Amino acid sequence: MFRKLSYRLRKAAATRMSVKAMKRQSARYARRMGRGTQAQTMLEYALLAGFVAVVGAATLAAAPTTTDNMRTVINKLIALLTLAAGAATQSAC
Repeated sequence: MFRKLSYRLRKAAATRMSVKAMKRQSARYARRMGRGTQAQTMLEYALLAGFVAVVGAATLAAAPTTTDNMRTVINKLIALLTLAAGAATQSAC
């Protein structure tokens, strides 16, 4: 984006345009950029970041319940994996 703008300004300076003409040309270029999809993309990213922040805050608010449930699930998985590892070593012998 800036590379194109600086190229246009160098080109304008090389043709000895007046400052007023350069301002008009850069304003036209800025308006054209505003019509593009870059602004829409930035807005979408901002909305997505806001959504992630809200979900994160809701998760932290429910942290005691969530951590207890997660701890229970992890302990059950560890017990199952321990049993499976024990069965695997017995069948290997």
